Amino acid sequence: MNAEHLVHDVQALMPNASQFEVLQMAYLVSVETNATNRQDSSCLAQVVEEIGLRLSAASDQFAAVAHELSSVGRFDPCKFSTTQLWSLLRSIKVHSQLLQLYMGRFGQTSSARS
Repeated sequence: MNAEHLVHDVQALMPNASQFEVLQMAYLVSVETNATNRQDSSCLAQVVEEIGLRLSAASDQFAAVAHELSSVGRFDPCKFSTTQLWSLLRSIKVHSQLLQLYMGRFGQTSSARS
């Protein structure tokens, strides 16, 4: 399945989504699945739903830590409290989850997913 067909199939599954959301989902599907799974419409629908849920959860977590980070940024790093350090660690974890989502599961190489 080429990129154009994948985008078309994802758009059919997400009729109310913006063009950006469809392209984003098509990209995420391409890094998460192999070509055989993308051609099976029921498998594709399941993958789109799973990725949508993970993306939504990661976005919610990102929004939550963004506020904490903005307050931490106003302090001298040498005087950080334990709470502020935990905020930084949570932020790193959330950013790591987003990166893993865009890079594919557990850092697999592209040849392992094909």
